Amino acid sequence: MIDAVESPNPPLHLLLGKPAYDMLNEKLKTLAAEVAAWREVTLGADFPSGH
Repeated sequence: MIDAVESPNPPLHLLLGKPAYDMLNEKLKTLAAEVAAWREVTLGADFPSGH
């Protein structure tokens, strides 16, 4: 934790321990899959080009 506090560029979120690291990585995989599944709907919300 001292390294993070003294870092010139400290992390916004600091995970402490393997369980926290593993849990967040699983959450990120789930989130990425959800975003990918809804890609077409997401991109379809853009205004047509030239407007």
